[in-house]
Amino acid sequence: MTFEHFSKLLVPTIENINVLLYLTIFVRKWRFSKKTVFFVCTAVILLLTPYNIICGLKFGTDRQAVYMFTPLCHLVLILLILFLGKMERGRLIFSVSSAYMLIYLCSTLSRPFEVGSYYFQAFIRLIFFTAFVYVNYRYHRPRLLKAMNWIENGWYALSMIPLSLLAFMMYTGLPKNPPVTYYALTFEGFLIYAILFWVFSLVEKQHQMEREHSLLQTQVSAIRQHCDQLEDINQNMRIIRHDLRHYCQLMENALNAGENAAAASVLEQIKDKISHTQIDAGNSCCTSVGGNTQTSSSVNSLLSYYQHLAGKYEISLKITLAMPQEPSFDMVEFCVLISNGVENAIHACMKIENPENRKIVISGEMKREQFFFEIKNTYEEKIKFENHRPVTTEEGHGYGIQSICAFACKYNALLDFQDDGTWFRLRLLI
Repeated sequence: MTFEHFSKLLVPTIENINVLLYLTIFVRKWRFSKKTVFFVCTAVILLLTPYNIICGLKFGTDRQAVYMFTPLCHLVLILLILFLGKMERGRLIFSVSSAYMLIYLCSTLSRPFEVGSYYFQAFIRLIFFTAFVYVNYRYHRPRLLKAMNWIENGWYALSMIPLSLLAFMMYTGLPKNPPVTYYALTFEGFLIYAILFWVFSLVEKQHQMEREHSLLQTQVSAIRQHCDQLEDINQNMRIIRHDLRHYCQLMENALNAGENAAAASVLEQIKDKISHTQIDAGNSCCTSVGGNTQTSSSVNSLLSYYQHLAGKYEISLKITLAMPQEPSFDMVEFCVLISNGVENAIHACMKIENPENRKIVISGEMKREQFFFEIKNTYEEKIKFENHRPVTTEEGHGYGIQSICAFACKYNALLDFQDDGTWFRLRLLI
């Protein structure tokens, strides 16, 4: 067997690897670890290699005949990704069908350059496949993953777009059809996906506006609560100013009579009344928020709101937070993270019968060049973990953890969840 003949037998295996790369490019979650996924994919490629070699030996250089047997390999790879991918089926089907449609688009664009020797044709196809993988990973993948985070339903319907385009491409790609039809459909595919990604960007902007609106509502509630506290303080100060002359008269009478203990008692009563004019008096909360003015105001307003909410449910909330001067993350998204974390902590504390055991601690500080943030709370019910992430079966819950994980993924932050039987901890290093 010559080297040329031997290399021709490996071309189908290389194309299978390319197909596998495309099928995995839009998958964001896996059922197993990355090492396991890599091992399984490598094993499947190796198992398909003898099949490709047998087809190559039987049909030689007749590529049309060889390609009649390649759909079996592609079907195996598609089923493999559907099994390994851990996503809602609608999202996964859309990802796989989109990736496979891009394979056909890549093949179409490379056809005009596939002239000359067999080696040159294989080299051209490899260049186009490599370029397409880079372009899709660099530009298409981030937008699609963002859309999967914002859009919850409708992925089965969206999957009909790449599936229908794929069916038309396979039909028009037959030898009896003119190449012009195939290229026209390819252009249409690019156009439809451009419109689709534009719609995704609009949905993302709408979702961002909804989050900012929700955060503004929280800040407005915090400001109203703060104004109510200031009004109460003002009312107490009016009473103290009214009664102060009477207290002074009592102290003067006690001092003239030599009753120092009685005068000291009156002074203690005055101090006690003044102490009740402090905001959030009696709350075991120590707040220290650094950072620039915009950073401190938004975070302070949010924490003030949850401080009041925690007090409503008899939960002890302690805060020691020093924000960075120039945060490397979006403050709106970080405030949403705080909201999700604190609401989960309050929800867990409310299930504790004894109010004395309801505790939440929020802390954060710069450690060298990284910002360390932690929310910890007491709990009683057992916490279930999947892939080192807490999960719940309660309806309407669980989206907060997904949002926190999405924030950590976006900014390449280290996210950790721990429980020791008494305290549950959410830790973020960014």
